[in-house]
Order: sequence, then structure tokens, then C-alpha cells
Amino acid sequence: MGYTVGSISESQEDYLETIYHLIEKRRFARVKDIADDRNVSMASVNNALKRLARDGLVEHVSRGIVLLTTDGESLARRIIRRHEFVRDFLVSILRVTPETAEKDACSFEHFMSRETFDRMIIFFEFITSCGLNIQDRFDDYQKRVLSPEAAEACDPGYCHRHRHGRRIPNRSLTDLKPGESGVVGRIVASPLIRQRLIDMGVLPNVEVTLLRIAPLGDPLEIKLRGYNLSLRKEEAAAILLKTTEGETDDQKVKTDENS
Repeated sequence: MGYTVGSISESQEDYLETIYHLIEKRRFARVKDIADDRNVSMASVNNALKRLARDGLVEHVSRGIVLLTTDGESLARRIIRRHEFVRDFLVSILRVTPETAEKDACSFEHFMSRETFDRMIIFFEFITSCGLNIQDRFDDYQKRVLSPEAAEACDPGYCHRHRHGRRIPNRSLTDLKPGESGVVGRIVASPLIRQRLIDMGVLPNVEVTLLRIAPLGDPLEIKLRGYNLSLRKEEAAAILLKTTEGETDDQKVKTDENS
């Protein structure tokens, strides 16, 4: 039977990885070694091995020695390769720290669909082989966004808001009137405020509606995905909205110049 990643439980996949790595080191895996590596009891290991053996993925040999079947080794390789790719993607493309990437990869490898995994591979190939300098641009953008000053994140050299030498002003949440809505484009704020807004659910492509503004202009109450939030004016100003769909740059410039 041909197994795919995700066709058995997360725990079983983790056991296969452990057994595979032990065999790589010692040419075989023992029940005790598996228990020590996973910090579980030998009884737990034996129960897991029974399930894996029933599925035709491992086989017991004498004296507590465990080997992978052909199907088990093939699936273990796929799980490990997926783990390694996700970890490397997080580190090399998103610049996540190696420690965090290793931890996250352990989770992503089990639950990510084949479609998403394939798209990540294609995106990785695009970023690293097409010579478009996108990675450098992303690195620069990330530095701008995460800087303590949180300066304007875009680069006039390639941002559509700076075409033809005319800068198109950003609209922020504070530009809305009560009852109006907008779609979040990005957040330009100090790392502390940025993280607070992200934790509250203020994410790209999420629609927000301005409900009311306090008499002195602070705070503002917004509606986001069915629930209400109260934001300080400084926080609301940091939420930049997308340009209205269908509105061209020239139309936007004209509108801004006449306002």
C-alpha cells in the first residue's frame, strides 16, 4: 500500500522519523532507543509499533530491534524531506530564526496539504532562480517594517505608489468616516504596536469598518470579523488600507490632488 504524508497520524509519522534517524546512525533501532529519543515509556513505543506494523510500515526483529519496511522507509523519507524543506523555506526566505523554524516545521510537515506544499516549492523556485531580486527587496522591506522607527515600508524604486515621480498618499484607518469600511493593506508601526495589532487580528486582506470616534478623536471603535475593537488613534493611523478595487493610480492621484 502506498502511503502519503498525512495518511497516518502525526504521532505515527513522528515515530517513523525517529526510527529512520536511529537506523541512519546505527543501522537499526531498538525499542529502548526509540523510547529514550522520544522521552516516552517503552510501553508507549510498543503500542505505537504495533499500529505501524499493522499498517506494514515497520517490522520487529529479535531482541527489540525494529526495522522499516520498504513502504515505511519511503514514507519516512518523504516526511523528513518535507520537514527539511519547510524549515529551510522559513529560514532562507522568511528569515525566521533556525530554532523557531525547526519547531514550526515539526508542525507544518504533518498538516500541510500537498497543494500548499507544491505551491511553496514553486514559490521557492521563483524567488531563488528567476533573477528578479525579490529576496533582496523582501529583506529590505522586512527591515523597514520591523525597525524601531517603523518608517514608510515601501521603496520608491519599485513601489507603484511612487510611479512617474508622484507619490500616491496612503489611506489609513483614520481617514475613514464612521460607517465606512476598508481592507487592510499593511501595518506601518513600531514592532510593539505592530505585534499588538496582529494579535488582535488586524491582518492583510481583512476588512475593517470604522464604527465610531470618541469626541476628542481618541479612541476609535472598529468592527473586525464580527467583533468590535477599540484602538488608540496612533494604532489606527498605523493601519494602511488598500487602494479601492478598480481605481487606477492616475485616478487616485487626481482624487488626492483635488481633495
